[in-house]
Order: sequence, then C-alpha cells, then structure tokens
Amino acid sequence: MKGLSLGLLLVSFALGANASENAPVPTVIPDSVLSLPSDSLRAIAGAWRIDIYRDWLRLQLSKGGVPVRDYLCSVGNDSIGKATPTGRFRIIGKIKDPPMYWKNGTRIPPGDWRNSYGPRWMSLGEEPRGTYRRYGIHGTNVEDSVGKFISSGCIRLHNDSVIELFDLVPEGTPVFIH
Repeated sequence: MKGLSLGLLLVSFALGANASENAPVPTVIPDSVLSLPSDSLRAIAGAWRIDIYRDWLRLQLSKGGVPVRDYLCSVGNDSIGKATPTGRFRIIGKIKDPPMYWKNGTRIPPGDWRNSYGPRWMSLGEEPRGTYRRYGIHGTNVEDSVGKFISSGCIRLHNDSVIELFDLVPEGTPVFIH
C-alpha cells in the first residue's frame, strides 16, 4: 500500500485538484507507519476512526488518534446527482462476499461480473440517529475504477484495501465523510 506523500499533495495543489479551498486535507502518513503489518496496528491503544476526504479521493484509517493507513478511493459523482454524503456515520453492518440487489429486486450473487461490490461491504448508518442510508464502503469488480468520481454515492476501494479495512475495524467504528 502506498501512502499519500508530500509530493503527491504538492502536485495535487499545483494541478488544481478538485479540492475546494476550505476542504480538509488528509494527514501525510510516514512510510514507516504505512508499512506496519495489520496485526501490529491492533496493538496500538485507542479506538478506530475512518475519515473520508471526498475532494482528495482518500480514505484514512486512524487508531487512537494516529493515522495508520491511507487508501485511494472512489466517491460519488456530483455532476450526475450521485454525491457521496458528508457527515458523521458509523459502520452498522459488515458482509463478506455480499450479493447486490438491483432496484427491481433482482439478486446478483457474489462473484458475478454484474456485482460491483467486490469481496466486502460495510454499511454506513447516520449519526446520531443510527439509520441506514444505503451507502457503504465496498470493493469493486473493476479495479481501475478506484480513484475517480464515479460511484453512485458509496465509497469504493481496491479489493485488497477493503479486505484489510474490513478485517481491522469492528462494527460501530465512526466514519467521518468530509
């Protein structure tokens, strides 16, 4: 996994990235932390927290207030009315090999080329109500779609990233979408 480097941050500013002037900026995580094995992260004291920076297409995972992982992600496409919502959420459910359901009720099984959820799904519930909004963090059936404003509002990760995240964080983990 590659971290968000200072060079990438500077290039993003120079190229006029989609980040608005007042958008929060992800923390630069040292490579020495990014390279820690997942098992070592569990030993860090404190609670897990996920921050998603829509303008930067980044999902950052923190433990005990220390950022420990930085993942490239896809978010919703504002220009077609499919924006990823902002606010405070919690992971309220986790599913391995999730099926996908079309609006007409058709079930698309895991592994089917039409199922865009990939190998993991984590449902997001709103804070403080705890209601389900049909948004989640999931993998993909098209790996090169990650890192774009392309989803219908969900947060899409590379499959190896979503599997690692799924295995690390428990239900109830707070998720802040900026």
